[in-house]
Amino acid sequence: MIMDGVLKQFAENLERDAALANDPYAGSIVILHPGEERKNYTDEELECVNGQRSVDFSSRIYITALNVKNNTTILRTRFSDNAEHASYLNYVRDYFKAANSTKHYTSAKAALTQLLTMFFNMSNTHYYNSACTMASALSDHGKKTLFEIAPAMVEHAKDIPAARQRLVYLMDIVFSKVSIKRYLIDEEGYNIYRLVHCITKREKKKKVFSKTLLYPLGYCIFSFLLQMCLLAYVIFENISIDKVELDFTDLATYKMVPLALLSTIFSIILASPEWKQAGVVYEFYGGSVFSFLWAVDFFVNVVIPLIVVFAGFILIALAESYIDAVLNTTALLFISEIDDLLPGVLEMNYVSIVQDYLVDEALDQFDTRCDLTDGEVERKIKTGNEKVPPINFCDLFLTNTKESGACFEDGILFQPFEVTEDDKGTQLAHKNVVTKGCILTEIEWCYTTLFPNTTKPRISYLRLVKLDGSEFEIVQRTVDPKTNKVTATTVPVGPTHCVSGVFVITNFQMSDSVLHLRVCGSNTPEDFLKAFDYYSLWELAPNLDSDLIRKYHSKTRTTAVASKQSSRQAQNYQVPDFQRNESAGEA
Repeated sequence: MIMDGVLKQFAENLERDAALANDPYAGSIVILHPGEERKNYTDEELECVNGQRSVDFSSRIYITALNVKNNTTILRTRFSDNAEHASYLNYVRDYFKAANSTKHYTSAKAALTQLLTMFFNMSNTHYYNSACTMASALSDHGKKTLFEIAPAMVEHAKDIPAARQRLVYLMDIVFSKVSIKRYLIDEEGYNIYRLVHCITKREKKKKVFSKTLLYPLGYCIFSFLLQMCLLAYVIFENISIDKVELDFTDLATYKMVPLALLSTIFSIILASPEWKQAGVVYEFYGGSVFSFLWAVDFFVNVVIPLIVVFAGFILIALAESYIDAVLNTTALLFISEIDDLLPGVLEMNYVSIVQDYLVDEALDQFDTRCDLTDGEVERKIKTGNEKVPPINFCDLFLTNTKESGACFEDGILFQPFEVTEDDKGTQLAHKNVVTKGCILTEIEWCYTTLFPNTTKPRISYLRLVKLDGSEFEIVQRTVDPKTNKVTATTVPVGPTHCVSGVFVITNFQMSDSVLHLRVCGSNTPEDFLKAFDYYSLWELAPNLDSDLIRKYHSKTRTTAVASKQSSRQAQNYQVPDFQRNESAGEA
């Protein structure tokens, strides 16, 4: 292959750096530039692709000081060391280089804010695509990230492990803020107390009291006093009910109980998200640092709903008339909603308030991390409040597919696919959330053999195993030109590949054979769930997390027992006499 000067230099640098860093693809570098119209591998490249590069299909990145066709962060897949990608990853390189190599903190902060703004405002599908790519590269504290060994990037090969940890630590600033943005904005977890916290925190940094703080703080005080007043009246009403005069043997006394029960259940449903997210809210307010607004927020959204559930039941059940019961129900449900309704009533631009706050917080966090030594970074990343878990995650390109979010012009869909079966056969349908039907524990596939040197091989045979152990086969079906009959590849033809763990199909396209297949996942359900939470990936269906861990480990134990039994049978197996005689004769 003829390369221009920059591409040739890039190939030489990557070959050298991969060898020095013991990269899995070292010695088998394959360059297919996205703009190149080459349809076939050379025999030497094909040997690399089908040999050493077939051991690990997980995508990885190479961060270089060289500008390679406007790319400085290069995506590497099993098919190419400069795979075609839509994610603008150059900000990652600019951020790391300025923070680690040149110590140009103005540049680093500019790249950090650009990364955050980009992640905050891009569509969900494009964010998930970029997040999967970065999650794979940062897996196990950055083991799938390679740096160019140069003074402008990482000076020595021995410094690469420390550089990986520093990149993970720096990117933790980004993904932690994306997680908060997802909760407060996307899931509408904001209220007057949280928005005022964002405003006051920014104003406090100026170290000068501003009159602009009076109004938001006034709204908080008003909301809290109103909610406390309503709660007090509810409690006083419960105390004032003369329970001595009630005749509990009279059925008429219980006529309001059905409404009381239903309103109690509804109150629990409304309050449960806040109870579940109490830890997230605690971290949002500063964690170990006490905050008055956090205390108020906690009391209003965690404690008050608990009181209302019990006190409200009595108040509604003992109401004297039907309309009183209805009015009591409405009033009780209203108490906890006041702080949620105020931002809308006051026309507060919650998106701008939250995003500006998160950017400021990210810059402050960067200031505390940028000057740490390698030893301090390693210590903080593994222990303490800022610990970053070494999450195992992989983004697998099983075909030479463009890395991209949903792009209808290119015929690309990027979202979870659910695998089911009906009387017509296997079907894959895209979903907006990850359901139990999306989870795969094993994927086995085989490529077509008609054009062995093609740079875009298709899959002729695909076997998918779901969490419940059910298997689905997707095979190539073509019309034989000689007989004009439809033929199907019912068994693998040629070498097969297989991955096991917990996976979700994120891109699938099929004609006679599978044209595009991309999946993401982890070795264990625990890492899978951690990755989805930490990187703010797709929403999981209700109770999927507990079902996934329970069923996966139950299946693993069953497989282990079956394997042990099989091993015992093999050890106890006696060779038949006629086979022993034949073996002796051959000897």
